[in-house]
Amino acid sequence: MNKVMTTLNIGLDTVYDFLRGKPELGTIENLTINSKITDEQYDALKKKYQGDATIKKNASSVFSKISKRKNKKVKEDNTSGLKILGKIDLDSLNLKTRPVKKTRAERKQKADDNTTYETPINVTMGEFDFAKHQMTYWSEGKKFTLLNKHISANLNNSRADFENIKVAIQLDYQNSRFKFVESSFLQSLIQTYQDKERERKRKEKKEKEAKKLDQKRSNVINSILQKAKKPEREAVEIKDSISLSSIRFTGSLATITFNGKTYRSYVTKNEKRLLLSLNRTLSIPIIINTAGGTFRFGIGISELVEKKDLPKQPAPLKPLLQQKARLGIENVEFHEGYYLIWIIRQGKKDISIAPLRIADANSLPCLKLIHKYFANRFPKGIDIIFDSQHVIGLSQAYTLGSYIKVLNNNLDEHGEWWEEVQNDRKPTLAACRKIPSALIHKEVSLRNCYLDYLAGMPNQKTALKVYEVRQNQQEDVFLFTVIIGNGSYAVIFENVSFTSTATWVFLVREENYEECISRIFDYFTNYELHNKRQSLIKSLNPPQKFKAEDYYKIMHDEPRGWIKRLNDILDREIPSNRIQFNQGLHIAKEADSRIGSPEKIKVAHLHNELMRRLYCQLCQQFGEENVGTENHIGTKKIDVVARTGGGYNIYEIKTDKEPRGCIREAMGQILDYAFFECEDTIHKMVIVGATPETKEVKTYLTKFREKNALEIYYIAV
Repeated sequence: MNKVMTTLNIGLDTVYDFLRGKPELGTIENLTINSKITDEQYDALKKKYQGDATIKKNASSVFSKISKRKNKKVKEDNTSGLKILGKIDLDSLNLKTRPVKKTRAERKQKADDNTTYETPINVTMGEFDFAKHQMTYWSEGKKFTLLNKHISANLNNSRADFENIKVAIQLDYQNSRFKFVESSFLQSLIQTYQDKERERKRKEKKEKEAKKLDQKRSNVINSILQKAKKPEREAVEIKDSISLSSIRFTGSLATITFNGKTYRSYVTKNEKRLLLSLNRTLSIPIIINTAGGTFRFGIGISELVEKKDLPKQPAPLKPLLQQKARLGIENVEFHEGYYLIWIIRQGKKDISIAPLRIADANSLPCLKLIHKYFANRFPKGIDIIFDSQHVIGLSQAYTLGSYIKVLNNNLDEHGEWWEEVQNDRKPTLAACRKIPSALIHKEVSLRNCYLDYLAGMPNQKTALKVYEVRQNQQEDVFLFTVIIGNGSYAVIFENVSFTSTATWVFLVREENYEECISRIFDYFTNYELHNKRQSLIKSLNPPQKFKAEDYYKIMHDEPRGWIKRLNDILDREIPSNRIQFNQGLHIAKEADSRIGSPEKIKVAHLHNELMRRLYCQLCQQFGEENVGTENHIGTKKIDVVARTGGGYNIYEIKTDKEPRGCIREAMGQILDYAFFECEDTIHKMVIVGATPETKEVKTYLTKFREKNALEIYYIAV
């Protein structure tokens, strides 16, 4: 096919389309540039596309002639007007404009060569003074120092624990420095101090929280006592007159509103009947008691009736008691700029009861939308409150207006009642639980540093891959579960995308775990809630809403601070940034019956086989006591570690078929182990593969080491 395409000046797709339309010439499958075709097929192609080959041939001859003319002209131009005066020996010139910059290793070697230390001497630790980032030792009136960023002046407070310990040091009189003969002693001393500091801070934190709780309880008790001692307000009586129409009756209770406050008074049935029989425009004197929140009439009711020579009105047939009726779409009547709420009796409006008028600028435009999209989804649980004269209000006055506003906005954008439709279509929590754990690990690993840390924690239950709705868009999230003791769990909510700005941690009792997971899922996947994260404040969404004891927000400001805050909430130790060396060969048990594709099982077995080979080679080189596999650093594991020269060599195994692919996969990972937060000395970083190093890979790593002064190598086992 490659020859046919070149000769006839046609592409592979052209050949495939032509031969597919000629089944009589034979069938074709999986056509590539290395495929072969029959003579009959080639003759048919040649007959069809001979013209394309002729065009290519003519074009080649034309461009060849043009190229020759250009080369001839350039040659003539270069030779005209030039005269050779002589030659310059470039090899004899010094072309360096500045000295070659030495590598870090070379500079360190030169510094060590210029340092002369005397014969070791034995001293006690009590002879040292500790300051910030340095230790001090005096000998014969001369001061010697040792610099280390982990040394603190607080070590002086722990002097009693180690002042009688004898150690060997060497003095450098030329530079006024000293060093320990055994450097591991200083490291163990610093580690012991850091452990004590961590424990001290933990105790201080608990004492501070206990003191804060006691203060809070004391404030509550003091406030109760102050309220109990508060003197009673003296009663003030105000005399005034009000219209009978402003008095509202509920049974035997009469209420009025004066200066924005409500006052009550009780009347008998006869007094109420007499008041209602009078003209409602009549004014009546009252006396208001501001302390008790009550009022009384300034004149007897029967005396008021006899004094006023006014026609009496008949008593109403039924008392003016408030009643309730369930709201439906038939109760709403839309008009320009407002809508009315009617009482419906036997399918008709009760015109004897005045409707409730609610102002709404979008009222009439919503009418058709309401009947088309909203009638079957009308809000439930709204009651109309009314008496025998008029509709007083709604049990949830905000609900109807809110539904209409959101409906109008969503119809403009999506042409449907979008939130409810999407909530009906969304996957259930049960469907989200069916995600295989292998897929979860693949999705989480290295997406971002926060997810990577959570995936490495010892989770007690399988992480759930669900999703969150943010601005009507779905984003992948995970729910991690971590046991925190005393029958409690922490459910950690974290987004997959880099746009996430915070982590949410919910603390829940074991008996409420399933209910809490379900409520968190419903909250974050609800299309109707547009400001979930902004409204996730404990005053608006208390922990009880999620069946949780409490919940916290951890901002993604800086990874180290984020880790500290998370472990404080979980009451856990922050993972050590030192390699937890464990000698020996540690490989997960292999089982051919495990779930997974044959290719994945094959790759896993190859990784373990490479680890065995590498372990045997390193044991011969460094000794079995100095080699270990699957060693922890923080929440991560290093494939193989070799202890040497007060530090470590670390090895990362990759199973790619090509050395270049192994380097591409392992480079970022091995640099992360060595430099991101590691406090140990790393001598060499070695990438291990199954195929030998190529010439190109060798040249690449050599240039990388020279330019960056990083000891990174590749080996095959």
